[in-house]
Amino acid sequence: TTVVAVCYLALSAGGSALAQSADEQETLSGGTTISSVPERANTIGIVTDEAGSTSLQLKYDLAGMATDGLRVVPIAGLGPLQNLNDLMHLKGVDAAIVQADVLDYARRNNLVEDIDRRLRFVARLHNREFHLIGRSELADIASLNGKRVNVGPAGSGTAITASAIFEAAGLTVTATRHTHQAALHLIKTGQIDAMVYVGGKPVPFLQHLDPADGLKLLQVPFAASLPNHYRPGQIDYRDYRGLMPVNGTIETISVGAAIVAFNWPTRSQGFDRLKRFSETLFGNIAELQANGYGLPDYPEEPTNDEEQAIKDRYDSVKGSA
Repeated sequence: TTVVAVCYLALSAGGSALAQSADEQETLSGGTTISSVPERANTIGIVTDEAGSTSLQLKYDLAGMATDGLRVVPIAGLGPLQNLNDLMHLKGVDAAIVQADVLDYARRNNLVEDIDRRLRFVARLHNREFHLIGRSELADIASLNGKRVNVGPAGSGTAITASAIFEAAGLTVTATRHTHQAALHLIKTGQIDAMVYVGGKPVPFLQHLDPADGLKLLQVPFAASLPNHYRPGQIDYRDYRGLMPVNGTIETISVGAAIVAFNWPTRSQGFDRLKRFSETLFGNIAELQANGYGLPDYPEEPTNDEEQAIKDRYDSVKGSA
């Protein structure tokens, strides 16, 4: 997994005075008061994608690392755009793990009003790979011009990424909206030509495919015209033995997954919970790295501007009052 930059919560004075539908006692701008539930002070809910995803596993890993009485509650979400809506309005949701391109999509389409002020980045984490599975006679993404390709439900992370990558490749495809499992069957029976799935490798439901099924992963060269939240990626035989030749590798494209949080006012319980969560994240970098997450080391003595920026972001969490 490519190591990507971390952007921690700037937990300093001057935090937002925006109100989320929460269940704790807080006085926000305009004198708004929200009812008190004592347990909420020690609970942080994080919503992400469907069961089995890399991000959902991360939440369980974080839940096991939480200390100081903080309880991290993983929540399986209903898609990235709904997850952002839940983060803004649903009681018990403090943070979400979403793809960087989904955040950009929500910003460009004004799906979350004033998104840059109402949400905070906590960290950018692991990469998710663009898995393009097609029939064995296809060679690469260019083979799909004019073909039928399943991209999953409208508004899903996979659909948003697929749209950007097909556009950058100059391709027009007929998009279908089946579930991923149904799409595999439809490829095998010749009713569609390929499918896309965006997720951190290895994706469990793709690991158990049989070479006799006649499916394979297609090459997806990186396009220079893609926005900078996309990076070149690679998938190899160890990830999916049923989808490529022995010791084979393919080029693909990856997109980072990020933790974002509601921008609580300073000195609020929500602000304090997120500070404690960030300290938990910071304090377990080595263990998270060992589990395959792309958090960078804390640079004790920075040697360049990038390392200094990482140190400053970590320190903004460590030193917040």
